[in-house]
Amino acid sequence: MSYIGKKPSDITRAIATNDTFTGDGSTTTFTLTQGAASANDLTVVVNNVRQEPGSGSKSYTLTAPTSLVFNTAPAASDEIYVINPTQVEAIVRAGDISSGAITGQTAETTPADGDTLLMFDASATALRKITKANLVTSAAITANTAKVTNATHTGEVTGSTALTIADNAVTLAKMASGTDGNLITYDASGNPAYVATGNAGQILTSAGAGAPPTFAAAPTSGCWEKLDTITISGTTSQIEHEEANFTSTHRDYKIMLSNVALTADATMRMRVATDGGTLGSGTNYKYAMTSYRSNNSTGVEADQDGTAFPLGGATAAGADAKYTQNFEINLYNPLSTTTFFHFSSVGMQVDNNDYAMTHIGGGVYVTGHDVAFKRFVLYLSTGDFNAGTSTLYGRIV
Repeated sequence: MSYIGKKPSDITRAIATNDTFTGDGSTTTFTLTQGAASANDLTVVVNNVRQEPGSGSKSYTLTAPTSLVFNTAPAASDEIYVINPTQVEAIVRAGDISSGAITGQTAETTPADGDTLLMFDASATALRKITKANLVTSAAITANTAKVTNATHTGEVTGSTALTIADNAVTLAKMASGTDGNLITYDASGNPAYVATGNAGQILTSAGAGAPPTFAAAPTSGCWEKLDTITISGTTSQIEHEEANFTSTHRDYKIMLSNVALTADATMRMRVATDGGTLGSGTNYKYAMTSYRSNNSTGVEADQDGTAFPLGGATAAGADAKYTQNFEINLYNPLSTTTFFHFSSVGMQVDNNDYAMTHIGGGVYVTGHDVAFKRFVLYLSTGDFNAGTSTLYGRIV
């Protein structure tokens, strides 16, 4: 016959115990060496007089298996002995299995197909038998087929063993939020972290072989910086960038004209002035401008006493949106108060005969060498501008 727990004893054995105590007139509780099921199981004798179990007018009670409690404390020197004919045997219940009451068994890490497992039900009061086959065919497990190999991952994280991130897959949107200017670097434990070392406008640069990159101030001296863009819409008779754009931060300036269209065939011109000053219209403009056309002809614009600087060839195409004017005007140190103002112009245009026309030239304004020039106005000999952009750049000192 099989048992869960200890097997019952096969032999008869003496199990009664005899505890002796001496009263002191105050102690009422005495501890037995062997527990009893009830007070009625005990033979309690005081001064060779057997005592009656029970509370109230009777002699003693049993408040715990080993706690014998007299209703009145035995007098000093009273001789007490207790015969306990019972012995509590350890009975292993099914519920004790969870607390390790069954010992001496070897754990099996790989159940065989025929093995049976014992498992408590939801109330933890009854055991259920479960076979390995039951586990494999359980509905909850069947929904997810038993895995014997790793799945092959695709997309941004790929691989069937070691997983790797695909090239060009990590975007800023997938990264933890940092603060403007933060640098992602590694801490001492090799974990990536944000480091607040960057500021707006700084660039990421190498700190040397084996070192994490660092932020540094962007190089400034000699760099061109966009200051202003004018987008031409409708018609306008002139183009002028705000005087506030011309400061000591920049030494030289460049006006870039892109896809500028005219309402009529015209010569493009430029006049200059000081900060808030009236545009110069006297004979102070000295210039030399040459152009070469796709019909193999050339043109020259030159004057020692001009009233404005010409820009490009003699006449540029207008009234046809398909043909536009594209060139740059370089303004050299216009804020100087020791030299005359100088400029140059170079680029590609279309002339009034629809010939492609390239030009190069420059000029000097021969008055006011001791003042800074901040006004540069572009206008036409006739008609208006009606499309294109004019962008002002400054070269940082």
